[in-house]
Amino acid sequence: MSELEKRGIDIQLFAEGDENATQQEQKPVENTNQEEAIKDDGDPIEVLRATAIQLGLNPEDVAIMTKKELQSQIDSAVTRAIKTREEKLKKQAEIEKMKEKGQYEQLLRQERKEALEDLKNTYLQAKGLPNEFGVLINVDPLADLSLTEAKEQLVSTLDSVAQKINELVEAKVNEKLKSLEAGSFTQSSNIPEALPKTRDELLSLPYEKQVEIFTKYPDLYNKLMQGG
Repeated sequence: MSELEKRGIDIQLFAEGDENATQQEQKPVENTNQEEAIKDDGDPIEVLRATAIQLGLNPEDVAIMTKKELQSQIDSAVTRAIKTREEKLKKQAEIEKMKEKGQYEQLLRQERKEALEDLKNTYLQAKGLPNEFGVLINVDPLADLSLTEAKEQLVSTLDSVAQKINELVEAKVNEKLKSLEAGSFTQSSNIPEALPKTRDELLSLPYEKQVEIFTKYPDLYNKLMQGG
């Protein structure tokens, strides 16, 4: 065999050997890919959670949802935004109408009055006073003031009424205790001679006087307030 033929055989063997080595090196890669596929063959949500942890994220802070769920969330947000805008436009249109009719100030006055009524009721609850005492304070005149001024005057009036009520209640309790010590529960004969006869007369009295009548003569007070 010639020298050239020997070299040809060596070259072919080297090529075949290199090809076999390459195939052997590629086999572990295929096995690795198969192992990764097996690992990923689980609950997609859990896989995503694991990925979030690997990225240094807290899975509880990450919303994981399907494309359908995400689209549903987007649709809901868009619907709410459209509804809010429609409500604002509707209210703005109503305000413009009222402006045209000269009723805008009336709307603002009504809103101030409602806010003052809420403040009054909240104050009474905070002081532990019955809501019935709310009829002693008329917020209607205050609605013509700015909201800040109206709140200041209302709180001042509420403080005065609450203090007067506490004084009357304390006096009533002391009166009962004295009657108990004397062995008698008879009503005090110190009754004012002139009491209001109508609702208008009652409301024309100072707040403190109205509170006194409400405390001492609740039946008369309720009767007059009902127009009796």
